[in-house]
Amino acid sequence: MIVWLFILSVLFVTMSILPSLPGALPAHEPVYTTAVLGFLLLASLFIGKASGRMKLPMITGYIIGGMLFGPWGMKILSIEDLDRLQFINHLALSFIALSAGAELEWGKLQNRIMKITGLTTIFVITVFFTVFASFLVFFKAGFGGLADPRHALFAAIFIGIIATVNSPDAAIAVINETGAKGTVSQTVLSVSVLKDVLVIMLFALTVSMTLHFYQSEPGADTTAWSIFLATGKTVIMSAALGGAIAGIVAVFFSGFASKNFIFISGLAVLCSELSAMLGLNELVLCVTAGFALRSLLASGNEFVLSLEKGSMPVFVVFFAMAGASIDLYALQTTWGIALFYVVLRMLLIWATTTGVASLMKEKPLVKKHLWSGFVPQAGVTLGLVMILESNFPSFGYTVSSIIIASVAVNLLVGPVLFKYSLQECGETEKKVYNGEGSVETEKQI
Repeated sequence: MIVWLFILSVLFVTMSILPSLPGALPAHEPVYTTAVLGFLLLASLFIGKASGRMKLPMITGYIIGGMLFGPWGMKILSIEDLDRLQFINHLALSFIALSAGAELEWGKLQNRIMKITGLTTIFVITVFFTVFASFLVFFKAGFGGLADPRHALFAAIFIGIIATVNSPDAAIAVINETGAKGTVSQTVLSVSVLKDVLVIMLFALTVSMTLHFYQSEPGADTTAWSIFLATGKTVIMSAALGGAIAGIVAVFFSGFASKNFIFISGLAVLCSELSAMLGLNELVLCVTAGFALRSLLASGNEFVLSLEKGSMPVFVVFFAMAGASIDLYALQTTWGIALFYVVLRMLLIWATTTGVASLMKEKPLVKKHLWSGFVPQAGVTLGLVMILESNFPSFGYTVSSIIIASVAVNLLVGPVLFKYSLQECGETEKKVYNGEGSVETEKQI
């Protein structure tokens, strides 16, 4: 611990005085970006390990590290640096989505398809309409500074949609860190992935219909049906390409037994670049590829282990940058309404998942702890609010300020709750809740 502190102190002083040395370039020039990223990762990793010693999820430390040294903290990492490093976020998201797909085992899911679909549907409908109605009243009462009734209506609609999103990447990070296997972890992953696909389609459809209403794109075909077909086509093509890639990779995977992680890293790069080049959904493509590979490979467990072993640097990168992207000034100025959003959303998640689990006759441990996996919001949520702010500045900034402030809270609180729930269910450390009211130890895979 002392050695780590000494190293980080030296690096921090170096990063602080380097731009002021004779002949040095101004701070945050591209030449410094690599050094700044290296410092951010080492610092976030140190804080993550400290969080682990305090029995907190390590990703909580990664996020805190990003917030502390990012543009709204000590400013070691600037907004320009974050823009230059966006490609790392895309690569990390591909890796995380591959992990999400690989964690889904068809043998364990096939008997729960109806429950997963039912929970997803009821969750999205209940959370959306309740948050929408609450914020519509909120905005019309004068909060948020939206004088135009139309702006208040659309802002409430988009907040309702975004409230249904959670962060599968945060769930994956906690599951990989704890080695969790069981009903709760499998259900959280399955519902999160399915829900995010549905919400992305709903969001794209709503954005296009709103643009049509404001006539921001004259001459463009922005009817609801055309947008629905276009979005559905993208999802189907993404899933098809993910399956095709998995089929090809499965043929060669066994030939790289000693270099599995390098092979998987190349697969993540391929999926990320193809989705960007073809305009496909990166999340759907990578989840499908990971799920198909787990099912196709005779050594599917070895594939999952390779992903888990190499996950730490990926999670450090992704969540440190997610933390650095959180506008702490927005948290200061909108903390009241953001707190209302956080509490309302958390209560709805708890009530909906507990109620649906009771209707579906889930066991007590599942009913009690399932909700916690849906609390965190991160990458997908931040992406949606950026799209919203750029397309609808009249009300997008209000929505963005509320959501970004709440993301800071949800990211810090959510993983802690989820890790605690997995431990209470006995799913961590290779212990599996068997669905029959008891806990049994799973053999090491």
